[in-house]
Amino acid sequence: MIKGKVASLIAAAALVAGSVAVAAPAMADNSNSGNGCTATVKTPSKSGNYIHVAGSASCSASSYRSMNVQLWHYYDLLPAALVTTAYDSGTKTSYNVSKNVCDNGGTTTYYTNGALENSGGGILVNVGGSGTITLSHC
Repeated sequence: MIKGKVASLIAAAALVAGSVAVAAPAMADNSNSGNGCTATVKTPSKSGNYIHVAGSASCSASSYRSMNVQLWHYYDLLPAALVTTAYDSGTKTSYNVSKNVCDNGGTTTYYTNGALENSGGGILVNVGGSGTITLSHC
């Protein structure tokens, strides 16, 4: 009798462990494409004395979406700090984000990342981080 209960418990534990191991969240990855859309962000650049942030997305069907591009300070061994976010949204198939910003003067290392989101805020396409660049700026 005890042998049967132990076998049942082991089988139940294996079933639960197998379920947990196979379950994976339905999330966008950093492949820059998915859900009928592709998106990219550019490495930050200079526009005059300003830092230029840009990105774009293209989708196969028109729907309300929002493309955002985030500019981050890059620090070795410290968390990144968000500087600004630029947006383009609407019911369309193409999205173009562009923004020039000042960042309190000096020379700083930056990178960008972004996402294309649906109207409910769910991420359709995650855009992995751009390369880092060190810029002198206003």
